[in-house]
Amino acid sequence: MKIVEMNEGAKIAYEVDDTKLDFAGGALTVDLDRYRRDYPVTKDVMADGDGNLVLGTGGRYYVAQVEIPANTYSPAPAEEEATEALAEAEQDTPVGPETEQEAQTAAPVMDPLDMDKVTLRLWSVAGIEIF
Repeated sequence: MKIVEMNEGAKIAYEVDDTKLDFAGGALTVDLDRYRRDYPVTKDVMADGDGNLVLGTGGRYYVAQVEIPANTYSPAPAEEEATEALAEAEQDTPVGPETEQEAQTAAPVMDPLDMDKVTLRLWSVAGIEIF
């Protein structure tokens, strides 16, 4: 994960566990994998006037911003694997034109979220009491 400090001062504590980003010891946990799309997604983490963390722009103070990269895809399994899968399917059910076409046009597979490409921008939380 790329960390960018947006200004001087103390920053909010955070921990990363797989694709989950936890702020202030559990005050807010964001599962980044949940927000993935085929385009980059930016999520704001703010503190409201009472010091509660909120996801989105409903707060008073910027605490952090997370940029989740666009989804990436790997090609469908090799034709050899698709042929083997088709042969196995033929044993169980008759193969019609739809089944053959599905085997030939297998969709690409979405890659796991690469956390090294996620950017976390942090703002100073000096003077803000976070709960």
